[in-house]
Amino acid sequence: MPAITKTYKNEKGMVLPLGLMFLAIIAILGTTAVIVTTTDLKIGTNYKLSKQAFYVAEAGIQRAANALKAGASNGFDDELLGSDGSSGTSDDGILSFGSSVNFGDGTYAVQVTDNNDDGDLFSDLDNKVIITSTGTVNNASKTIEAVYYYRKVKVDGALGIYGTNPAVELSGGSEIDGRDYNVPPDFDCSGAGCTATLAGGAPAEPGIYAEEAITQVGLITDETDPKQNVFGDPPVDEDGGGEGSVSDWQNFANSLTPDLTVDSATEGT
Repeated sequence: MPAITKTYKNEKGMVLPLGLMFLAIIAILGTTAVIVTTTDLKIGTNYKLSKQAFYVAEAGIQRAANALKAGASNGFDDELLGSDGSSGTSDDGILSFGSSVNFGDGTYAVQVTDNNDDGDLFSDLDNKVIITSTGTVNNASKTIEAVYYYRKVKVDGALGIYGTNPAVELSGGSEIDGRDYNVPPDFDCSGAGCTATLAGGAPAEPGIYAEEAITQVGLITDETDPKQNVFGDPPVDEDGGGEGSVSDWQNFANSLTPDLTVDSATEGT
């Protein structure tokens, strides 16, 4: 019996090319997904490190501001010159805590420069300097610049009364003192333990300053009286002519920023 056979026409093998094409598409999509995911992770990590570096740099600004505040009474020339006191050397503008400080997961580098108010980068006349702090965490870094301004305030008296009809009444053990005192070494003191000692060399300010005659109750200004409770040079100044005013002190109070404390094992406060 003859065999039955069937002949197919147009046998071009489309299944294999189609299968390979689908595999290629899947491979491309998979590779793209991996690349996108990896890129997103890198972006997220870089953003996190960038923010950390910014906060580390900000910590350097605050550390420098505290150091400048502590030494501001004699100007900023010594900070601009560095510890060797000479210009044009590697420690110019480097503060007492050093050029690089570990902080958290990174480091900050701080340098102080003059705002060049007088053409001399190592002589400051306007009590303004520029703090530049660079925070680095891994390979991320951020740099912050801040202008530090030390404002010297002329005090007319330990107690200044601005306006009309001034009146002061003292009773009990109250005292008003315009003389300069050394700060107590222990800030956790209380009561008599907070008694400070007079500082030598500093001029005394008036105990009470007013722009016109004061209505006084209980004020004892006689230096020979053991119960004297108002001290200064003079104890009471009622002549006016001071350098301050209500608006001056209000503007000064508005310009103040709260003290910030940076706590860590290496930073102190």
